[in-house]
Amino acid sequence: MLLRAHPVNEDVTSEGLLCAKGKFGFDVIESETRITRPMIRKSGELQEVSYNEAFQYIAKKAQSINLLYGSDALGLSVSDRYTNETLHLIKTLASKTLNTKHVYSINAKKSGLEYVLGLNASTNVLNEIHHTPFILSVGSRVMEDHTVAGLKIRKCIKNGGVLHLISDKTSKLDEWAQSNIRLKGNMTLSHVLKAMVKYVIDNHEAPASIRANGLDSLRRYVEKSDVSQDVENLTRAYMDASKAIIIFDQESLTEEESALVAGLAVLTGHVGSPRNGIIQLRSNANAQGLIDMGIKPDAGMLSKLMEAGHIKGLFVLGENIDPNIVKGIEFLAVQETHMTSIAKMADVICQPPFYRIKWDSDFS
Repeated sequence: MLLRAHPVNEDVTSEGLLCAKGKFGFDVIESETRITRPMIRKSGELQEVSYNEAFQYIAKKAQSINLLYGSDALGLSVSDRYTNETLHLIKTLASKTLNTKHVYSINAKKSGLEYVLGLNASTNVLNEIHHTPFILSVGSRVMEDHTVAGLKIRKCIKNGGVLHLISDKTSKLDEWAQSNIRLKGNMTLSHVLKAMVKYVIDNHEAPASIRANGLDSLRRYVEKSDVSQDVENLTRAYMDASKAIIIFDQESLTEEESALVAGLAVLTGHVGSPRNGIIQLRSNANAQGLIDMGIKPDAGMLSKLMEAGHIKGLFVLGENIDPNIVKGIEFLAVQETHMTSIAKMADVICQPPFYRIKWDSDFS
């Protein structure tokens, strides 16, 4: 039985800090819904079986679908909680054994950073927060949802940095912020970000603005935005900062809003150097690793293929997806630690190892 979780004090990134899940979430290991043996659906009921029987069943079903419909009739939906090693093995399984190209993460969310920067990733690492002079938290409750990042912001403020917020909810960061544009009524985050971009473009003081590709299209996109005094003050402070980091929770922003964040950083020159850029926070343990390993967010692709009847068999690996998505497919294999809603619909279930027994694994 696991009774307590301790951080690694010597770890460079976490610096001896744990998130809420890491510190208190280990009780899921003892949950009554934990899956401890493979299961196969027999006579309409899931029944525990041996590993050999489960693996043979999966192999025969996959082979049958390949022969009947072709290899691209199989799809895989992969969790962003898996380690880099596991993600690599899943990609190898898909390409070398199942011979399918349909590997996605249905629950993963697309980010607008890729449209602007060419890469769906933060431009800086968390420890750079400590010594940047300016932090702008956008549309997120960082301290409540990403405690380690929130404590690093607190350390930055103690080191003399300033914090500015754009938010629609109260949070612990409110107490530390020098300014806070509170989203109320019809004012949305998109409106504020468009206004900030408009102010930067209109003032022609951004070092990269004249050379940025797509500047004319961006100018037309934001030209009708109203720049309030609060937005002007915040944008001016951001432009004048010697270094600045924008930090946001990917789950809290739309693709459009995260693209505007990236555009704002590019236009002001606040990207591409230490303590100067964007930090995109993600919810699950290895959401960035998923992208780094070349597995893309689904964006409805698998759902459309299943609706059209092109996907006949689906492997759901660690994701608890909407059960309505898989209605009508002929074979559903699920790998999961607990009996989730999608696991209850599976033809076969296998359990992965818990992370407490996975040592020396890599997360991005």
